[in-house]
Amino acid sequence: MHGLLPKRVIDTVLDAITDNEKMSLGVLDNETKSRAFALVIYKMLKALVGGDRPSTGL
Repeated sequence: MHGLLPKRVIDTVLDAITDNEKMSLGVLDNETKSRAFALVIYKMLKALVGGDRPSTGL
């Protein structure tokens, strides 16, 4: 992913760190998890713009 989304996702995680410190650090400490989390956010935003509901994978 390129552009501002990856940085915005990390900024959002940092903003939420006080509420969910353990979960936030798990995302920030691991680049693979961080990219996967950003991809989930991207897919959710894309679904909202397109009017689709995000798939739960179930």
